[in-house]
Amino acid sequence: CSVSCGPGLRSRSIFCVSESNQVVDDSFCAGLLRQVESESCNLTPCTITYTYEVQPFPE
Repeated sequence: CSVSCGPGLRSRSIFCVSESNQVVDDSFCAGLLRQVESESCNLTPCTITYTYEVQPFPE
């Protein structure tokens, strides 16, 4: 996933290949349904932590 929290995206490579497993031009696969190359992932919201910043007392 592209992020560790919050909405991200993950991608994969898709190639058109011949019977001999050689990568060929996409035009050879034109009649086939192409799978999606990317999808949403890691939809867990990011946890935000808060703290006080303490300054010293003035002199």
